[in-house]
Amino acid sequence: MYYKLLTIIFCFFILSASFLCFSQDIDKEDVMKISSGMFWDSLNVNEKKVYIKGLEDGTVNVCMYYVTSQEDKVDAYSMLPTMLDVISYEGFIRQIDLFYKDPENYDIPIIYALVVVRNRLAGVKEEDIENYLAYLRGM
Repeated sequence: MYYKLLTIIFCFFILSASFLCFSQDIDKEDVMKISSGMFWDSLNVNEKKVYIKGLEDGTVNVCMYYVTSQEDKVDAYSMLPTMLDVISYEGFIRQIDLFYKDPENYDIPIIYALVVVRNRLAGVKEEDIENYLAYLRGM
């Protein structure tokens, strides 16, 4: 379920970014600029909070319309950073800022950075997270 939801969200993000490319003649490099550490670093705290809230709202909307099983919806909602109840938006933002301080993470899309940080906070084994990061860095 976790990967299914992530795939749906990522597809939505790619479609949105593709629309921007076709509608405004933005090239692939520009799309990466609006989806990775470079873009994240350009935002202030309030903009980062709105960005995270928008991704969460998008996830809820995708689940409402495309995920039919109530059990799968509960699983999807549990992946939202604010559902952890262990950290504030500001604390979560600081963790993402730290994530992007590592130069190896700078090109990782924000949606995946959110997943990595969320999983660390949820107590996922660091070995699993490092394997996922190796995969992301090789994309």
